[in-house]
Amino acid sequence: GGLPVVVIRDDLAAARPATFQFLLHALEPMAVDGDARRLTIRNGAVRCRVDFLEPTALTFDQHDRFPEAPFRPAPNQWHLTAGTTTPATAAASLIVLQPYRDRDEDRLLTPRLHAGSAGPALVLAAPGRTVTVLLPGPDERPLRLGDLEAHGRWASLTLCDSQPRSAVLVGGRQLTWQGRDLLTGDRTATLSCTRWPDGRRLIEATATPGTNLTAALGTPEAWQQHADGPELRWQPGPEPLREAALALDAQAQRPFTIGRLPRLQQVTARADAPAFDGHAALDLTLANHGQGPLPISVRGGRTPALSRVLPGGAEETLHLPAVDLAGGAELVVTADESGAGRLGRLDATARPVTGVNLLPTALLENPANPATRTWQATSISGSARGEVAVLPDGREGRPCLKVTCIDPGTNGTFGAILRWPGLQPARRDRHFRMSCWVRTPPDAVAGLQVTSRDWSWWKNTERLGDRPAWTETALEFTLPAGTDLTHVRLHMTSQRPGAELFAADMALIELPAPPPAE
Repeated sequence: GGLPVVVIRDDLAAARPATFQFLLHALEPMAVDGDARRLTIRNGAVRCRVDFLEPTALTFDQHDRFPEAPFRPAPNQWHLTAGTTTPATAAASLIVLQPYRDRDEDRLLTPRLHAGSAGPALVLAAPGRTVTVLLPGPDERPLRLGDLEAHGRWASLTLCDSQPRSAVLVGGRQLTWQGRDLLTGDRTATLSCTRWPDGRRLIEATATPGTNLTAALGTPEAWQQHADGPELRWQPGPEPLREAALALDAQAQRPFTIGRLPRLQQVTARADAPAFDGHAALDLTLANHGQGPLPISVRGGRTPALSRVLPGGAEETLHLPAVDLAGGAELVVTADESGAGRLGRLDATARPVTGVNLLPTALLENPANPATRTWQATSISGSARGEVAVLPDGREGRPCLKVTCIDPGTNGTFGAILRWPGLQPARRDRHFRMSCWVRTPPDAVAGLQVTSRDWSWWKNTERLGDRPAWTETALEFTLPAGTDLTHVRLHMTSQRPGAELFAADMALIELPAPPPAE
């Protein structure tokens, strides 16, 4: 019925009076509201709000220090401690986590702690959506808050537009709302039921075989438990996507095989392209026939190619300049339908492509956070160390990397390594040109290297020194059949701490296959 919510409930105990600390770590500084006992963790476009409802007396401390510096350069990290102030032998904790995308902050729920009939109760509310969680009490009395009552260890109910959307009963026999049974069992069971406005319904039950169970969210359903472990009951509702096809360049269409994971509400469409053995330019038409947002991901084999959220009711045609289908890898499209989005159309057209830069061209995902750089500082040999920064105005006005020698080590090599998924092995030899532009002082050199995942195969451009003006270093090479290409590194050396080297416009471009020898 909305964004995910994680509720953590714990009872803390100590042999002697002590304070209790909760530790959180992040790549960016966390935004802390101490009075509200709330913090927000950020990483790029992703957020997570954390609310501490118990304990109520907390102090917050945040820093980016390590007790001992990392042996090698590592992304900076922030460490937050939320601690109690008064020593005690016992305490209760209740923490709510809500992950979300930066544009969805207005959809977050506001948590409030209430006193239920037998134990605490948590109500999380936003316009159109309310989640009530009945938490365990000290005894076995029924749990109750308002018109929600449970005979069990704990329970929850989600209302969307004042109607039941999802219900959970753990270790119990009955969950009622407004005097109406929603979940029941004639023996102790753990039971959940979720329904969607389009008619989908998912039930999961764990109970002793032979237990008679009912779920009454939507049309009531009664059954007898057969499995000794979890048993899934799935009512799919209308399926908007029944067929889809991948049109291949100068070849017949290949149908997508459509699979569904009811527990995750995930739709996966797979199409094989056995004639492809490299990268493909892909045009993808997607339609969301649901009312809510639909997260979509696309990959070629194991290599991610796209992540996108399609608004409710929207249809878009996307162009992906290079998707890795080497080795006959499958094209895989995954849609998350756990919300109100439904994948209703999927059409794809692919053609072989060369001449496209296969390396990420953006040097930063978030300029304020060095941890999100696509290029990270690395020590390559001789314990040499460097520091990476991004300058906004490099070659021809585009951003460039500045790598500063921190410690030359013992005739060592330092530089930067690229964060990217790499290239999958192909069934044929492939031909590439790798290049970068460098500026170097007289006492330093810089070049580009590519290697396989196991480091057994590699190629290097010439390492250029004493280049006060931007100069290209490049190499054409053949990648043997069956060889992946995973690591891309800038190799740099200097014996002078503080030496500054610059690199820009790193590229890896596949070349057309050479004509066969006569």
